[in-house]
Amino acid sequence: MSAPSNRKTGFSLIELVIAVAVVGILAAIAYPSYVNQVREARRTDAQRLLLEAANRQERVYTTSSPNSYAGKMGSGGLNYPSNSVETEGGWYQVAASGTDADASGNFQGFMLEATAQKDQLGDDCVRLRLDHLGRRTAFNAADGGTDVSAECW
Repeated sequence: MSAPSNRKTGFSLIELVIAVAVVGILAAIAYPSYVNQVREARRTDAQRLLLEAANRQERVYTTSSPNSYAGKMGSGGLNYPSNSVETEGGWYQVAASGTDADASGNFQGFMLEATAQKDQLGDDCVRLRLDHLGRRTAFNAADGGTDVSAECW
């Protein structure tokens, strides 16, 4: 018969504290990166909707007589359900406006704008714009703020 061992198995309190600290440090590093990636994915949804609306604008322009862009997103415009369309999940609100009206009131240009909502307001790209000339701009605040077009598009 062998003699019983006095050795105990398991973790000591110090080992457990060190393991929890390591997990906490890794989480503190990984979570902000995760949140940033989620916000970028939501921004991609807004960009997709802006490009889709721009394609509809070009279709309206080429099929209308005289040639004119739509001044709104809803019926009589780009035929979306309403004049202000949300991206999936409601993270951006997209609206259209006509620009450069001629003497007859026909729009010779358009501006599409996506404005962040909810948690997306923490993103650097709070306002995204696309116009009839294909200019893509972005700002870090709803009131205009700093131009961050290069990093947002």
